Amino acid sequence: MHAVIALQEELGSRRMDRDRMMRRAAECVRDVVSADYAAVALPCDEALEYTVLAGQPLPAAPIRLHRGASLTGWCLENRRAVRCDEIEADPRGSVVARGSLGARSLLNAPLVAQGTAIGVLSTLSRQPRAFTDADLRAVELIAGVLSAAMLNASTHADREVLLAERSAALEHVRQSEELHRALTEHSEDLINILDARGTITYVCPAVTRVLGWTVAEMQGKLVREHVHPDDRHVMIATHRELLAEPGGSRHMTVRLRHKDGTWRYLEGYGRNLLHVPAVRGITSNARDVTERRLLEEQLRQSQKMEAVGQLAGGVAHDFNNVLSAITGYGELLAQDLTDGDLRENVLEINRAAWRGAELTKKLLAFSRKQVMRVEVLDAVEVVRGIEKMLRHVIPDDVTLQASYPAEPLPVEIDRTQLEQVLMNLIINARDALPNGGCIRLELERQLVSDIGRIRVIDNGIGMSEETRSHIFEPFFTTKGEGKGTGLGLAVVYGIIRQLRGSIAVESRLGTGTEFTIRLPLHRAV
Repeated sequence: MHAVIALQEELGSRRMDRDRMMRRAAECVRDVVSADYAAVALPCDEALEYTVLAGQPLPAAPIRLHRGASLTGWCLENRRAVRCDEIEADPRGSVVARGSLGARSLLNAPLVAQGTAIGVLSTLSRQPRAFTDADLRAVELIAGVLSAAMLNASTHADREVLLAERSAALEHVRQSEELHRALTEHSEDLINILDARGTITYVCPAVTRVLGWTVAEMQGKLVREHVHPDDRHVMIATHRELLAEPGGSRHMTVRLRHKDGTWRYLEGYGRNLLHVPAVRGITSNARDVTERRLLEEQLRQSQKMEAVGQLAGGVAHDFNNVLSAITGYGELLAQDLTDGDLRENVLEINRAAWRGAELTKKLLAFSRKQVMRVEVLDAVEVVRGIEKMLRHVIPDDVTLQASYPAEPLPVEIDRTQLEQVLMNLIINARDALPNGGCIRLELERQLVSDIGRIRVIDNGIGMSEETRSHIFEPFFTTKGEGKGTGLGLAVVYGIIRQLRGSIAVESRLGTGTEFTIRLPLHRAV
């Protein structure tokens, strides 16, 4: 009994494989009942195979028994222990056992785990009638210990496999989440998920870079709250189309409000994945295309202004010829007239023609057909030279602040026309400050692009997007009748383009306007 208890402790306390367990049980039962051999027979196809054998001498090859022609097979099928005093006299006896091992008597006990026979613990002796009933009970007891140990080992192995599979699954989920974070948190695109109502259920961290909002500020909000009022009907219609088409996708470009109050153009695709359990939403992947849209708008504006300039230049040139004829004949007529009133009328006609000629000069400047006297001048020196005159054209309640770089800004310009540009911009800024305010005149050098930049900034009434898109067009004005020709900014545009520069304007109602002139610096510098 002590040996059985020791075996139970050994098999229960150590982690060993099944073969090692079966060998230790075979060795234990052989010693307990003083047998020549002990083995564990396991089912293999239609046969039984002694996979573990304890005793001397041992056969070179594994012993296989037919299930239906052996006491071991009978024990397995009936799940009952059996004692045989003379194998040769028992019709269930195995010829193989007798021939290979010279066995005369045996003890067999089934190995049963959870009601199923999984093998047989077999003990053999070369002597007939070598075992007693007490020996049979000992074999049954050891078979029970081995069965329990094998079941625990199997359960432990299954548990290990389950834990390994679960660990692998968790690792796969972790890697998927890391991949998801890598794709979304570092994405240049704005990725979000909406529910059927249009509520934002997920938004990637790129929202802060693109729109200035934090993830917490966006999640749980209706996306249409952030869409430009003019684009909401597009957003709502597209959302409805997606709801009606599971799996469908739609392209869309809308303006979304930045946290600083500006609007950003976002272009992308939405897809209905409400039917996908892992998503249950409408996914959206959008990219900020504001800069591209602005460049496209600038190109369209440039092309439009180029066409208008060509038309204005052609008309102005022909009209100037007509006016030259009028003023020429008018002067001759005035010289021949002696009647004072009649001569004064002719002179008035000439003065009107001269005013028309001045307008044609402005149109020619806009169309870049006016002759310019271009020379290399320091833009800083030119602006400093007219700063006093600029201060005279603004009222006392408007402050002019001028800042200049320490180094010169040598550019190829016509001095008079640059002065005309600055005068027009300062007057335009003055008129945008009916209640007073501040005008900033800033000059600076952009070393990276080798560009000189002149900015005129006011904190006045500003202008709408619609007005801003037309300000450089000839005869467009927001001033009342008789208060302007609508050619001031058109002339500015033409002069700057003729100097191979560019002019841009940014403005918002109630916050002011900023004009930025960029002129290429002279290459000799």
